[in-house]
Amino acid sequence: MNWEAIGAVGEAAGAVGVIVSLVYLAVQVRQNTRSVRGEMYESIVTAIVDLVEPLTQDQELARIFETAVEDWDAVSFEDRSRLVYLLFSVFKLFENLHYQFRQGTLDPSLWAGWHNLILSYYAMPGVRTWWQMRRLAFSAEFRDYLESVSIDRPLPRPSEIARGMLSPLGALAS
Repeated sequence: MNWEAIGAVGEAAGAVGVIVSLVYLAVQVRQNTRSVRGEMYESIVTAIVDLVEPLTQDQELARIFETAVEDWDAVSFEDRSRLVYLLFSVFKLFENLHYQFRQGTLDPSLWAGWHNLILSYYAMPGVRTWWQMRRLAFSAEFRDYLESVSIDRPLPRPSEIARGMLSPLGALAS
C-alpha cells in the first residue's frame, strides 16, 4: 500500500469537500441576501402605509395636509405642528429608501417609482418651506439628492397619487 497515494486521495477528497462547502455557502448567502432585501422592502412599504393611514382615516387632517403642502403658512400653527412630525417621518422614510438604493439594496426598478413619489412631495411649495426648516435633520447625501434634482416636468400632487388618480410611474414617465 502506497501511503503517498492514499494521502493524495485524502487531500483531493478534502479539496472537493471544501469546494462543495464553498458553493453551498455561496448559495445560502445569495438566498439570505434576497430574503433580507425582500424583508427590508416589505418593512418600508408597511411603514409608508402606516404613516399615511391617518390621512385616509381623518378627513380634516387630510384637508390640512393638502392645504399645507400647497402653502405651509395657510394652516394654523397648531396644524403645522402636527404636520411637522408627519412630514419628518415621511421624509426619513424617503431618506432610508435613498440610502438603500445607494447601497445597492433597493432594486433600480423599484427605486424609479419611489424617486418619482419623492419628487412629487418635494415639488410642493409648502413642503419646500417645511424642508428649509428641517433639512439639517437629514444626511448630506439625501439633502444633495433632493436639492440637486431639477424638476422639469409636471408632477402629480401627492394626494392625487394617494387617491389612485395617478400612478407615480405612469404620471411621471416622460
